[in-house]
Amino acid sequence: FQGAMFAHKDKTFGSLDELIALAKSEKRAIKFASFLSIDRLVMQFIGKQKGIEVIPVPVSGGNGAVQMVLSGAVDMGYSGGSWAPIVKAGDAKGMFATSFERLRLAPDLPAMKDMGYPFGTTSFLSLSAPAGTPKAVIAKIAEAISAGVASKMAQNVGEKRNMDMTFQGPEAAAKTLQGERDAYVAILKAVE
Repeated sequence: FQGAMFAHKDKTFGSLDELIALAKSEKRAIKFASFLSIDRLVMQFIGKQKGIEVIPVPVSGGNGAVQMVLSGAVDMGYSGGSWAPIVKAGDAKGMFATSFERLRLAPDLPAMKDMGYPFGTTSFLSLSAPAGTPKAVIAKIAEAISAGVASKMAQNVGEKRNMDMTFQGPEAAAKTLQGERDAYVAILKAVE
């Protein structure tokens, strides 16, 4: 998924740093629509780094975040893809991608790396096999999944749901999983 923070189009801030400066000048916390623990961790980390309180407002899924943002009840919200249609329609603005690198489907949106953070978070699907599964079996499964992900139907679904339908393969996926684990351990240590 192409996870990002987004804000109502009429909010006076245009970046995370501007929102932080505004909230500090108004002596208040930043409120954000949240439905996953990972967006809460990212924002808690940012809050600690920037010396500002952040308050997650629980919502039900990305559509709940969209409703809260469009109502103006929060400074910004997080979603894995629901933000894209309302940003494209001009009703909201993308603030930043929660991934380390820029999003493939929104390359102009700053990512965590661009903002100077040493981590990012992604949302992806993975398939695991029991330890000891023969490499030939894993290769055959990977080949079938690769073909499925590359199919026109899967790519169309990805486009409609703002999902990056990219297949990594067993070795690359293992590196991604380890990188995500390392990032989450660092975030958890920082926000303790």
